[in-house]
Amino acid sequence: MKTLPDGRYTRSFDPGIAQEFKSQPLGHTDMWKDWDKIEQPVLAIRGELSLLFPVSIAKKMIERKTGGAMEFVTIADAGHVPSLYPNEQIKILADWI
Repeated sequence: MKTLPDGRYTRSFDPGIAQEFKSQPLGHTDMWKDWDKIEQPVLAIRGELSLLFPVSIAKKMIERKTGGAMEFVTIADAGHVPSLYPNEQIKILADWI
């Protein structure tokens, strides 16, 4: 969060980070060949408000996952990179490890 000049708050993130993805259709960048090579268990954590990691991609990751288990968690009211500071978020990671 950041404070605006008028005292209101807004989310603080770099909107430019998504520009690369906006210029091409969602999923155009083919990283699936790399994803398909991962044999270790995976914990995927996404922020509910993420513009870069939609639920549709997470579902496809789960469908394609070979070798090793996969868990998928969505952090409510968080952007692309959840802070993982609140205890309940830390617990998700700690329990998985």
